[in-house]
Amino acid sequence: MFFKVAPISKGNIKSTGRNKNLYTFKVDILTMSEFCGVSKRTLHRNIKKMTETSITIIDKQNKSIEYVSIIPRAKFIDGTNIIELGMFEDIYIMCKQAVSRYTNINLNNLMKLNNKHSIRLIAILEKISQYDKNVAKRVTYSLEDLNGIFGTNYSRIAEIERKILKPTKEELDSLSKKSFVYQINYEKSTTLKGRPRAVSATIDLIKKEEVSNVKRKEKLEFLEWVKKIREEYINEILIYHPDIKANLRVNPQGKLYWDNGNGLSDSKAKEFWRWMYDNMDKLSINVFYNSL
Repeated sequence: MFFKVAPISKGNIKSTGRNKNLYTFKVDILTMSEFCGVSKRTLHRNIKKMTETSITIIDKQNKSIEYVSIIPRAKFIDGTNIIELGMFEDIYIMCKQAVSRYTNINLNNLMKLNNKHSIRLIAILEKISQYDKNVAKRVTYSLEDLNGIFGTNYSRIAEIERKILKPTKEELDSLSKKSFVYQINYEKSTTLKGRPRAVSATIDLIKKEEVSNVKRKEKLEFLEWVKKIREEYINEILIYHPDIKANLRVNPQGKLYWDNGNGLSDSKAKEFWRWMYDNMDKLSINVFYNSL
């Protein structure tokens, strides 16, 4: 939806008619690619992605849910620099409105996004940013909500975190004026046995100037977590590696080692520390530490 705003606002799209509720436009590829700062190949690829992407329109008054393709039709004409695009009326109107509303990311940067879920997160961040001043810029979604938003069917929130939230956050931290931090929420348990089940994810809006502070906080939390393991889980099994056929443990000197005698370089150990921190739910231990 968003990358259509640039040509519309610049007057580079000319309407060639209307078929029922489908608008048809002719676009100059060279003008559009130059405006967006991308190659023709990248533009072609991104337009194809848009034909495969849909949005959800919820009409509470009529109690209906509608799934609409952003660009249901795209026709590249050989031997020319022209592309014909078809867009439903509702989406066309939303795009025109987006010119003034969605300003949290530069359109040039938007075209460089590799993750389609980043666009959906932008919409969420825009919604959060409109909250009143005395309301926290925060929203919490269940597993079902997240699957509905991103058009996925994951069975665990951990999968959404790994495949959507983490890569999307990296892109928005780099390209957007607004990004987010998130927290996985677990069900309350009356016993310490077993790992609690993740039930939802809370997303908080952060502005560009806050990103560097958040990264510093995340780094400190990671180091605190590593320190906790080195001090309290000496020689305990952290995780079993089926390929190496050994358990990963930490020795009294604070270094990771395989208990079958296989070597572990410092660079690989650093990678495993990071991997374990990002995948705590897969460890053989439950590490309780105070978040900063």
